[in-house]
Amino acid sequence: MSSEPKDGGFSTEWLRLREAYDHASRSPRVLAQLREWSLTQSQLQVVDLGAGRGSTYRAVARHLQCANRWRLVDHDPALLADMADMPVETQVADLQADLEAVTADADLIVASALIDLVSEAWLQRLVALNKPLYLALSFDGRVEWLPHDPDDDEITALFCAHQGTEKGFGPALGPKSGERLAAMTAGRGQFWSAQSDWRFGGDDRAIQHELTSGFAMAAHQMAVLDDADYRSRSARIDGWAQRRQAWIDQGVGQLLIGHTDELWLPA
Repeated sequence: MSSEPKDGGFSTEWLRLREAYDHASRSPRVLAQLREWSLTQSQLQVVDLGAGRGSTYRAVARHLQCANRWRLVDHDPALLADMADMPVETQVADLQADLEAVTADADLIVASALIDLVSEAWLQRLVALNKPLYLALSFDGRVEWLPHDPDDDEITALFCAHQGTEKGFGPALGPKSGERLAAMTAGRGQFWSAQSDWRFGGDDRAIQHELTSGFAMAAHQMAVLDDADYRSRSARIDGWAQRRQAWIDQGVGQLLIGHTDELWLPA
């Protein structure tokens, strides 16, 4: 999922916090298909788009059964600098302007928590490259909160609407990204998709706190645009966040956030 932490950014701290959950959530079935395909290759130049601090490399490289070189691409040099001790190449680039250039030599393109941020046009450009794609942890709109709160559905709907706003690539696909990728690649090779949900229990307090704050922030941003009675709605959002944060502190908060992983091998 590409949900920002409460400050709206992708900080090193946020990426560190989510990494173990990302690794545990990846679909074993999709990874097994990627592994099986890699057995047919002699070597791979892998390009990781929006690589952050290298979580995808740490999760995926060990599954590849042939020689592989990785280039990790991100717009933030500070995040890439966090990978100085890793056996990878790094590249600072603007994925909106430079997509075709940074993927020109790729045998496999990978990304995590990215395609729900991009526009329909950008995803079409990615598919038009006609290169194998492994795209993981894309938010699909499913959210389940426990204990139940009467305002859960409203907050979730506002958050999903926020996921479709501009994220630097044009209007974002948000929860529709996986189904749009499936449609764009239909009949053009082999395609696999499987759920890769985040599941948090009572011991996962830090990330639940961060996500609850992020949902509330997104809800406020959408409510102020859409509702003339924003003051009343804002109070409900704040009340929801306070109740949920209290449940998390008590160790009873639970949360499921739906993701999907996709693998496309062009014909």
